[in-house]
Amino acid sequence: MRKVLFYGGCHANVLRAIFDRYCLYKDVKFDLIMNYLLIAAGKEFPYEELYKYDMVIYSPISNHGTYNTSNLLKACGDFGVKTLCYPWLQWNGYSDETL
Repeated sequence: MRKVLFYGGCHANVLRAIFDRYCLYKDVKFDLIMNYLLIAAGKEFPYEELYKYDMVIYSPISNHGTYNTSNLLKACGDFGVKTLCYPWLQWNGYSDETL
């Protein structure tokens, strides 16, 4: 069984669900870590678990110290885990700023 970790904000959850539903390969398991929940809880990213994954698909963080994804990239490189970065995404469809 191959394993892929999605790491990011709300869009990571949506992307994981899309991949889980439409992936043509049935031998792939998709996991998720929501970055803002991890940060809010003050928990460390579980770098020691990365060896279990074949790939990490993530959204970059560059302004949260130890949560910066440059640390994630280094750890993935150390374990030989492939990475795919997608851009930070934000949707303000429900914002009152347009009124």
